[in-house]
Amino acid sequence: MTPDPKSSRRGEWQALGLAILCIAGAACSDSTGPAAIAPSVLSVDVGADSNSLIRTLEFETSSAVGVQIDYWAPTTPRLRVTQFSPTTGHSVYLPGLRAGLVYDYEVRPIAQGLASPVIVKGQVTTDPLPADLSQITFAAAGRPTARLTMLELRGTPFAGYVIVDQSGAVVWYHRGVAESFTRRANGDFVVLENSVGLTELTPDQTVVAHVPFVPGQLTMHHDVIATPDNTLLFLAQDTATFAGEVWVGDAIWEWSPEAGTVVRRWRARDFLSPDLDFGPKSVQNDWLHANSLSLGPRGNVLISLPALNQIISIAADFQSLEWRLGGPRATIVPDAGDDFWFEHAAAEISPGRVLLFDNGRDRPEGLFSRALELKLDLATGTASKTWEFRPQPTIYAPIIGSARRFGNGNTLVDFGTRSGVLGSSGPISIFETTPGGFVTWVLRISGGELLNYRATALEDIGGEVVVRRAGGDE
Repeated sequence: MTPDPKSSRRGEWQALGLAILCIAGAACSDSTGPAAIAPSVLSVDVGADSNSLIRTLEFETSSAVGVQIDYWAPTTPRLRVTQFSPTTGHSVYLPGLRAGLVYDYEVRPIAQGLASPVIVKGQVTTDPLPADLSQITFAAAGRPTARLTMLELRGTPFAGYVIVDQSGAVVWYHRGVAESFTRRANGDFVVLENSVGLTELTPDQTVVAHVPFVPGQLTMHHDVIATPDNTLLFLAQDTATFAGEVWVGDAIWEWSPEAGTVVRRWRARDFLSPDLDFGPKSVQNDWLHANSLSLGPRGNVLISLPALNQIISIAADFQSLEWRLGGPRATIVPDAGDDFWFEHAAAEISPGRVLLFDNGRDRPEGLFSRALELKLDLATGTASKTWEFRPQPTIYAPIIGSARRFGNGNTLVDFGTRSGVLGSSGPISIFETTPGGFVTWVLRISGGELLNYRATALEDIGGEVVVRRAGGDE
């Protein structure tokens, strides 16, 4: 849980604001004299890593100023990263590179009053994707709302986290037994890996902090989310004895990487009991099978319990339950035909509106999966469907999956089960759909024996912005 002393990324990002002020024309100065004296880039060295898409420029400037780096290949967008270093030394990661390409780059110092800065130009080459990842096909069509999509791949030939761009090109990857991921306010990724634990990574994959997986004590699984308090909530198994029998339930823990603390906040056994809260998929060594966490509009925490076909809202102080949607002892019961089966990725997207991925496993009316939005009526204790998305032809994905709502009203829906798994129809497909059901983008994943747990939209990897689209204008 101790930060890696080699990581200086956090301080560089915090100092980025100073560079922005300089660009805006605020008073700035460098270490050698007035700001109007043009600093120059003295040298540039290209750093590399065993990851074929990690490339870092290492260089010195004649004074401590901000730098702006543009980089592009003939078939890619022109990307830009901006960084300020309190010293003359710079180490700048170039995020969003594709494999097997030669990129041109320009390094430009930035400071107030800089009339004609010295621009250093060069090239950097990326390696091909590793053999196992290159066996997977990511076929995209259409135009999505977000520039990037994070995937959580399980199985073979490749297991880990993969970011693809709008065209389906891989622009970032991290090996591991993918359980879940989230992103902190500082831009770092936090990945939950089975039998490994929680790891905070900078975008260039420097390890910042880690909480190890400890069987029987801290057996984290399925989900981790960032909070407004700059901490992380995650799921872990929780063992309890009921009527002389040992049952494995679930708990919510909170990790503060800066403080180095890990504290249990909530246990299902304090509010539920196997003799009363038992579902069609409940078994003694996996009573609830909790599979998602999300923060609600009141600071409440939603937890999905698919073994019960139930979603629970926990009060912000973790001391009480606000409501129980579906399943045994429900306080809110879905209308006929609006119930859900073995759900994933439940979120209260606005007060009284719950979005989820309804896997439809064992659905008596027929086997199909969908994204489902329910409106909760607390006064009557009922819930009714306000929206759903079912692709045509229908896809049945009995396990995993997600539904994520964009600010523009569109929804990113992941049918993550390949054909043949527990009767799944396949294929692994990710759709962006409008509220009216029009598909604006689709990504299909094939190759090997894969599952994709969830799909999450991203706008950047390491603070990069698009200056010009491939073949387009600024």
